[in-house]
Amino acid sequence: MTIVIGVGGIGGIFGLFGIACGILVIIGAAMMYVRPEQHVPWSIVILVFTILGVLSTLGGLVIGLIPGLMGGILGLVWKPSVPASPAPSPPKLTIRACTNCGREIAPDVKFCPHCGKGSRIRNRTGLVTKI
Repeated sequence: MTIVIGVGGIGGIFGLFGIACGILVIIGAAMMYVRPEQHVPWSIVILVFTILGVLSTLGGLVIGLIPGLMGGILGLVWKPSVPASPAPSPPKLTIRACTNCGREIAPDVKFCPHCGKGSRIRNRTGLVTKI
């Protein structure tokens, strides 16, 4: 007694088409997960290949059709959350310091009120400004 397993005939072709449809449904679901902004076209791909896969194999109602339809329909009505924009960075505060004594001074003075020097004023960022 010999058992032959093959894909010959019309049943084998429909079986291969059903497997290809299942693979395309999985690819569509993965792409919808990776690119949520394109959820509508990928949901349509999932729905079309779910229905084609079930029609080609004449089976798979519980395993293929119901989860495929649920996933495709949920993908169509899904509203992806908008990514939160980063908070604006606070403005940089420049603190000036005298290069002679190192004390902080107001940004609008030309001479250090502590030691009297005024030729060079250092910002806290490390830049030296000649006044």
